[in-house]
Amino acid sequence: MSDPQEDWLLWQLADSALPTGGFVASSGLESAVHSGYVSDVASLSLFTSSSITNYAHSSLPFMTDSWKLGAAFIRYEVDLDGERMLTDLLKLDALCDACTTNIVSKRASKAQGVAMLTLFSKSFPFKLSKGKEMKGQKINLTIEKFKSEIRHGFSYGHLSVCFGIVTSFLELSLAEVFCLPPYA
Repeated sequence: MSDPQEDWLLWQLADSALPTGGFVASSGLESAVHSGYVSDVASLSLFTSSSITNYAHSSLPFMTDSWKLGAAFIRYEVDLDGERMLTDLLKLDALCDACTTNIVSKRASKAQGVAMLTLFSKSFPFKLSKGKEMKGQKINLTIEKFKSEIRHGFSYGHLSVCFGIVTSFLELSLAEVFCLPPYA
């Protein structure tokens, strides 16, 4: 049986009205249609399949790793101030930037990632289970530090990294997060 609060959060994150810009990018579909690569149902199916495969290999690993960083931070009192987690998050974001070679994809990913962090800060602060209020304050502080690193040019804020950490901090299961559309 699923948790109603988790379901509600998942529906919110999958909503096309969510102000992160995730549904403005088509992964190049318009260009593929315009250039003639996508001209019928078969070529659209191939394009879609290729896009999903690309997403699974290029974004999911970063999303998964950042989700795991957040889950470990919530679960354990090891990193009391969040500095080690933030350091690991910054390294992961730098690796994501290095692996995102398309300049248009890179720009969109960074804009959407920052929007995701801003959405978390403004809409979901302290949304942790009872008994974890202090951890919630540390999480919000960690997100603010991450945003500051991005603002000052020391990190990038790619969507896959930001989406993973935000969904982890919202205590959504990784299995449920995998069910969300790419770049939700």
